[in-house]
Amino acid sequence: MFCTQCGAALLPGATFCGNCGAKRAVGDELRQEVEGRESRGLKLCVKCRSEIPLDATICRRCDAPQPGSVAYAGPIVPPVTPTTAVAPDARPEKPTSLASTLPLASIMRRIAAYVIDIVVLVLISFVLSSITNADLEGSSQERQLLVYIVITFTYFIVAEALTGQTIGKRLTGIRVVGLDGTPIGWRQSTSRNLMRIVDSLPALYIVGIIVMARSDSLQRIGDRLAKTVVVTDKTS
Repeated sequence: MFCTQCGAALLPGATFCGNCGAKRAVGDELRQEVEGRESRGLKLCVKCRSEIPLDATICRRCDAPQPGSVAYAGPIVPPVTPTTAVAPDARPEKPTSLASTLPLASIMRRIAAYVIDIVVLVLISFVLSSITNADLEGSSQERQLLVYIVITFTYFIVAEALTGQTIGKRLTGIRVVGLDGTPIGWRQSTSRNLMRIVDSLPALYIVGIIVMARSDSLQRIGDRLAKTVVVTDKTS
């Protein structure tokens, strides 16, 4: 349907034209308006909706072919102008994020993966300490802590950059990917894992868990910075 005043397309159910504000003519009003125009020897252009003579085959305003013309190819739907009002019952759809269509891993599954990774890191640290004789008797606790931190960040960054999975993630069937579902690279892996310092505050990843619980895509701070999500791995 079109506005009989300005020719703008009308939304279904609209009472007034969103372009010019004219009231939509329906039923008897529309019939009377058409008959009144025809009695004056006029009709509306199929394209610009301006009044033209009944026998016109070309619109003198926009040069569009009219019914009865050899060049006429059917009705032309005029574009809806940017000022067209939205019907009261219409509601704009919420944009769909690509991340929301991915099979997101649950928070409990991610916690289980992290616990497994901590066990793996403890074993790695123990083995390295045994090989280098860097036990607590031969080095300070500060040095042992520094070595453990370096091993931890190296483990997470390298594993996720190469495969998107640590040992814990592989065993629990989850994987880190980009927001579009593609594998992540070194930059994203480094960003999300360095932010573990913040996500782990004040202890036991409380900040990270709270942020994930309040996120539609279950992203912790590191995920938001790196634009990553953790999903269930179909290949596991």
